[in-house]
Amino acid sequence: MSDNVRAHQERESIMTKTSRFNYIKRGLVGVCAATMLTGLCAGAAFAASDGVVGADNGTATSDITVTNNTQFSATVPTTLAFSLNADGTTSAPDNVKITNKSMTSAIHVSKMEISDNTLSLAASESAMTGNNAAYLTVNNVSFDKIAASGGYTVNNADFDVPAATSEAVAGEKALTFTAAFKSLTNAKGTPVAMTINWTFAMGSQA
Repeated sequence: MSDNVRAHQERESIMTKTSRFNYIKRGLVGVCAATMLTGLCAGAAFAASDGVVGADNGTATSDITVTNNTQFSATVPTTLAFSLNADGTTSAPDNVKITNKSMTSAIHVSKMEISDNTLSLAASESAMTGNNAAYLTVNNVSFDKIAASGGYTVNNADFDVPAATSEAVAGEKALTFTAAFKSLTNAKGTPVAMTINWTFAMGSQA
């Protein structure tokens, strides 16, 4: 074997390849590192590139795209019932939760807003003044923050909901409420005092 042929084979044996990953949306659903030298991988979405190996440095690149076609299905409580009792105690919703039926991704509450509010929401129990005053919280977030202009943006894991483990077992996040009221005058019976609007996003904030 000539020295030129042997040198050419040695250059081929040390060729390396690099790959650049593009993440579309948030979910990484799989990667097939296909190149011109190894052929096509299964599935048209991951076809090999036509990158040419450089004769001078023995390297090439392949762009890999990942498309997330998943969706999530979640539920929130339709009614959250609070009460001010005759003995002065209060009752807050118990055993309530957000559920995530998607098995492909965790989800999280990204924003909460309050509309049609009829109560005077305070920043603390000691700050309640006047009629129809209330201090309410959910997972340690006070309702006066949620009712503020623009709503409340969640920036921690307190409202993360894990993915479902099967079609029959949804992921769950418990909602813990506290309540205090003072001088309720417009809440006779069971009127709707306000409405919480929930906004969700895929992934977790943990």
